[in-house]
Amino acid sequence: MEVSKRVLSIQSHVVHGYVGNKAATFPLQLLGWDVDVINTVQFSNHSGYRSRGGAKTDKAQLVDIFTILEKNEFTQIDALLTGYTPDAEALSATVDFAIQLMMKNPELLFVLDPVMGDDGKMYVANNVLPIYRDQLLSLATVITPNWFEVELLTGIQLTSRDSIRSALRSLHEDQGVRNVVITSIVVREGSQLFGELRDMGLLTKSNFSPDDILKNGDMMEYILCVSSTRDSPTTSTIHALTVPRLKGYFSGVGDIFSALILAHFKLALDSSSPSPLSAAASRALHTTHSILYRTHKHALAVASKLSDSPSSTPNTYTDDELDAQEPLRRRPQKGSTQLKRCDHGKDFGTLEYTAQPIQPFEVIPVIDISGLSGDEKSKIQVATEIREACIHVGFFYGELITPYRGCIYTKYLMIVRNHGVDQQIIDATVEAARQFFDLPLEEKEKIDIHKSSNFKGYTALLGENTNPENRGDLHEGFDIGLESSDTSLSMGGMNVWPPPDILPGFRNAVLRYYQAVVDLGLRLFPAFALALDLPEDFFSDKFKIVVKTTHVPSIDTSYECFTILWQDNVPALQVLNTSGQWVDAKPMVGTFVIKLLTSLLDDVFKSTVHRAINRSGVRRYSMPLFFGTDYHALPSCVSDGRPPRYEPVLAGDYVKSRLEATYAHSNIMLLMVMHLPPTAHPRPDNSSADPIPPANVTK
Repeated sequence: MEVSKRVLSIQSHVVHGYVGNKAATFPLQLLGWDVDVINTVQFSNHSGYRSRGGAKTDKAQLVDIFTILEKNEFTQIDALLTGYTPDAEALSATVDFAIQLMMKNPELLFVLDPVMGDDGKMYVANNVLPIYRDQLLSLATVITPNWFEVELLTGIQLTSRDSIRSALRSLHEDQGVRNVVITSIVVREGSQLFGELRDMGLLTKSNFSPDDILKNGDMMEYILCVSSTRDSPTTSTIHALTVPRLKGYFSGVGDIFSALILAHFKLALDSSSPSPLSAAASRALHTTHSILYRTHKHALAVASKLSDSPSSTPNTYTDDELDAQEPLRRRPQKGSTQLKRCDHGKDFGTLEYTAQPIQPFEVIPVIDISGLSGDEKSKIQVATEIREACIHVGFFYGELITPYRGCIYTKYLMIVRNHGVDQQIIDATVEAARQFFDLPLEEKEKIDIHKSSNFKGYTALLGENTNPENRGDLHEGFDIGLESSDTSLSMGGMNVWPPPDILPGFRNAVLRYYQAVVDLGLRLFPAFALALDLPEDFFSDKFKIVVKTTHVPSIDTSYECFTILWQDNVPALQVLNTSGQWVDAKPMVGTFVIKLLTSLLDDVFKSTVHRAINRSGVRRYSMPLFFGTDYHALPSCVSDGRPPRYEPVLAGDYVKSRLEATYAHSNIMLLMVMHLPPTAHPRPDNSSADPIPPANVTK
């Protein structure tokens, strides 16, 4: 016997009528789902009646219910369905529930109906919107907003094909949603959208009786349903479904539709459908239409009987009876919940990447990169999140998840104390750096970087100048990199070290850190390639690596391909957003900060101006490791419609020019940066150390 699939449905409940959980439960059960429900409200009936009674479920009550469910081990579910929640406090509980459920089941199917309003009116508290937009959308597998809710979430009015594509692009790129179904858009004869859909062959004659079709005078109206799945970080496949609009006022249709989307999407995934979302939308619309059509016919029959034997007291009719007598009496101006039979499903076009205005960020995103060690689907998911962070911010915190070892979670994801780079290695390197910078100046100057032809060694206070408008950078530093006997390479040659009798263990401590973070970088290069719609191994033979330890501050943008930065717990790093505000990149235990180059990615990924200002009065240490490449702007970042924004230059040449400017006063001979084989990586003096993997191996 097949084991039932289990879904938790969190939405409204009414005693009389069919909305919320009352509408969603039965169709899910018919399709083989075992349904558990949490009611966000308990009302006598929905708000379409002249009076209503009942109560809302507050956050404490919701948390108590979920806590007991978890205690009794009832939260091992296959899917989550959420709908109407009246206020932000209660909705924040749903955010927490979703995160905890996703931690238990990473494959959780989460269908989110962001119920907020209709017909241009909100019927939830205004503070619900930012929670949907900023917290819940990115967690969902599929979202099912109506036209009004899409406009609220994106700020884009849906009046044309282009505006629909822009709204979908915003939901995909800005909100991180992979699957979107806009449940209904009213299309009126004579409108721009009507003409566009007609030209596409999406508007056809109806098979319905003329009495079934809702008209506004002589104006025909249709319902447009749009499904969109983001196939890669740069493209989405969109399908449009159109049907004539029926007469009548229907309640709870969106709740039924979302439940059917969940069931049919799961079926489509299990059957390896080439377009699971489109298939689910088509089936959900067919089923919903059958329900509406039979309801509509029944209402007309009731109205006919009532007109034949009118009541002696004309004001005793219920709202249901009045609806039956006069189906158009409460007709919405925009029938966003009136989903009808799917007559056609045609390709709405490929959604290519185009640059969009970016809103200033206020926080730096945290990304769980454990999926880079998983299957192809997990890698694509991580790459998509990286792309979002890089397009909009240019910085993100990366975390390596080590299961069952010191895990905690916040509202969005798990933050792991053991991030894959052994904490003992980090601690040993920080202690080694402290001992090095405590050495007398004359001892450090023996390995000064200005004595090196290959930019390796010690940099004194003001000895580096990354900003030509300044007289020097207010930090000390120590640089190492790839080792090669060929000193003609601008960053070749051997590293320089303090004598072991002066600083025993320093070389080994630094090189162990170097190896550990190189391994992390080798995980990130394939992710950046996938995020840029390039082959996963695109960067495998195009990188070089430099590591640096510093005390701080300065203002700059990265001039290597990307940087992996470890910072201690002293706050100092800040990132400049597009509105000119400095946003703190607060130290987070178990994370690295990633910084990016601009010209290599032709501004598709953002390299953010950043600085480090230590006002604490306490020493601050940071350890950036720079990954560079030798390549022009990447092929996926330029096209005929998006020409290069920078003159072509090898990334290595660019770094060379920046280093020349940085150390201009030193008269160092600068030569072209070349690729070095992985065997050129320095190794600690310990035979048990793991070798650095070859560059063409994806880990």
